Amino acid sequence: MRLLYLLILTVMNSVSAKVWVLENHPYKIAIDQVKDCFHDQSDVQRCLEDISWVSQVDIRHQGFDVNVVRLHSRIPIGRWDESLIDQSGVVFQATEGNYAYLPRFDVDAIHLAMAYKLQREILSVELPVVAVLRCTSGGQWEIEFEGGQLVKLGSSPAGRVMRMRDFFLKYPKLLGQKNTYFDFRNDRHVALGKKTE
Repeated sequence: MRLLYLLILTVMNSVSAKVWVLENHPYKIAIDQVKDCFHDQSDVQRCLEDISWVSQVDIRHQGFDVNVVRLHSRIPIGRWDESLIDQSGVVFQATEGNYAYLPRFDVDAIHLAMAYKLQREILSVELPVVAVLRCTSGGQWEIEFEGGQLVKLGSSPAGRVMRMRDFFLKYPKLLGQKNTYFDFRNDRHVALGKKTE
């Protein structure tokens, strides 16, 4: 049986009463922010969409003056400076919480779209968890896995994620080696070595 979260607010004015039913409550969205949106009846949908963790708002009108609201929350896939990046590439502010478990995008604003694209590609294939996605000052892309391994992709990382996946599927034991780097910059071979701090 599905448990349904309901917040029912009746907003009355001199002419009529409206009932707002919140069908769900995604855990990252502060309920106080949601309640505040129902007090100003001018544009409830826009007010809810302005909450940082809300990605989409669905409002269904049911019967006489009853509105059912369903909120969809953002799913973060990375962090950049003091912000988070969601699964759609939207940068948003997280007001509370510890997000150190998310990959850190160590890039400037110009390279943020490429970092997002790389992370989406990495999430779509079976690769270790990324700790840092980096674009060096020289424009070279690097990925650091949680296990401490470093992958060098070069200045044009497009297409190299699948090559990485194929390589690590063929040689899975190499991923167990700490402080190792894998250099995928040459399209013909992969170089391996010890990482220097």
